[in-house]
Amino acid sequence: MGFVQTAEQLVFLWALQGLITGIIAASSALVAPVTPRGRTGYAMGLLQLGLWCGVSAGPLIGGVLSDLMGFRATFAVTAILLFLSGLSVWIGAEEPFVRAEQLQAGLFGFLKDWRRILRNPQLDFTLVLRFLGAIGLSALDPMLPLFVLSLAAGSAWVATSTGLVVGAGSAASTVTSVYLGRYGDRAGYARVALACGIGAAVFYGSHIVVGHLWQLLVLYALAGACVGGLLPSLSPMLAENSQRGDEGCVYGIDNSLVSAGRTVGPMLGAACALWFSPGGAFVLTGLIFGASSLLAALTICRSRRRQL
Repeated sequence: MGFVQTAEQLVFLWALQGLITGIIAASSALVAPVTPRGRTGYAMGLLQLGLWCGVSAGPLIGGVLSDLMGFRATFAVTAILLFLSGLSVWIGAEEPFVRAEQLQAGLFGFLKDWRRILRNPQLDFTLVLRFLGAIGLSALDPMLPLFVLSLAAGSAWVATSTGLVVGAGSAASTVTSVYLGRYGDRAGYARVALACGIGAAVFYGSHIVVGHLWQLLVLYALAGACVGGLLPSLSPMLAENSQRGDEGCVYGIDNSLVSAGRTVGPMLGAACALWFSPGGAFVLTGLIFGASSLLAALTICRSRRRQL
């Protein structure tokens, strides 16, 4: 991508890269089978910790590199880091793979597996929550630099300022992911998802009144702290509501829905920014997380009725 000459070439390579992006689903499926069910939240929290640490440092490093060396340099650095990541997995990761007996063989056997897995209403609820969360998070991607530009005094360090804002939100997510993931093992994942969804809705919606860059930094960090508790709560719910041996298929469906959400989210965010204002995308994100909270509350009510 660092050598492209047209926007069409960049779009083509970006789409090609997206076709082979299954890292998060594969890592979740690798961790879930070897983790006791009562410790899944803590394990997924640790997984999110590694993810959010990278997400915290990545935008800041990329922003500084873009301002100092140009955007093309960031693609070269990214390529080197991805190569080292794959090399470390190949050398260090051990996979206790046992093929599940219930999986269907044949060219279209995965469709039968999907139909069987998606008959579980609790799993369906969780997948919808993941889809909504992906839309909410990605809706801010196209307009956040524009929003930072409108708040910053000058445009010379917009990439760095944007990276700092994104890094602050991701750093807050890093802090809360392990603690709230472990707390979900004791209190229930749906309850943690409900509380974090409400917090994310409030803090993202509050961005509409931001007038200074430091206010954006604080509110984005608070919203990130809530998101950091939400994601490690949903991943264990997927493992909790799936059969042993179905983890790869379940997290594959999850990754597909998250990718679909990340496709829809930027278009919705850009439409809100175009039709209303850049702050409208934050209101949209708040409404989406509010809907996620409502679904989490319904999940809790369904679980209680099953227990009675």
